[in-house]
Amino acid sequence: MSGWETTGERIGRELGGKIGRKLGEWLGQKLDRERSSPERGTDEISTTDDETPSETPNSRDELEEMSYRELQKLAMDVGVKANTKREQMVEDLADEFGIGGEG
Repeated sequence: MSGWETTGERIGRELGGKIGRKLGEWLGQKLDRERSSPERGTDEISTTDDETPSETPNSRDELEEMSYRELQKLAMDVGVKANTKREQMVEDLADEFGIGGEG
């Protein structure tokens, strides 16, 4: 097939382009989130109008009273793995905040 691409080549080229564009969008969004994270020179946690300000827990009991989703959000905010079992996430967050023992 001189000069003509095969159907497989055409499909591969089209899929490669789509995958590349989606990956670029995803990486761009991730980079935008990292650039807007509160860790960039400020100790304040930014909130939007529909969010309640998240406060740093003062005790392990406060962590244990939080819902799993709240724990996940807090873990993501501070860079702790957020897809673990609840007990492990509480432990990791307690370590991150320097909260020892019960209460």
